[in-house]
Amino acid sequence: RMDIKVYLKEHLPCALVYFTGNTNFNRALRNYCDRACVELAKSYHPLANRLKLDDKHLQPCLWIKKPRQKRSEAYHEDMGPPIPIKSEGSVFQVLGLSYVPTFMRVRM
Repeated sequence: RMDIKVYLKEHLPCALVYFTGNTNFNRALRNYCDRACVELAKSYHPLANRLKLDDKHLQPCLWIKKPRQKRSEAYHEDMGPPIPIKSEGSVFQVLGLSYVPTFMRVRM
């Protein structure tokens, strides 16, 4: 099976990061955005408490979980516009991480 996806030019950097890493790498990067970037998210929007990374955007968001609600039932609400990303390397730069070359993303 082969999937073919078409992206707008502004979505390409996030798509490259997303599709050149294996499941563990992508999960670790999304968890980092979700848990370690609270202050960074607030610098983009005062109500944001997380960053959401997907194959199109890196975006500040508000993670909402009601009391006694399962984590799987919680959700993200986008807060403001996506963070401008110019290149694949700038995804890591914005997050304050060292660039991970493509060939190393499959070994994690």
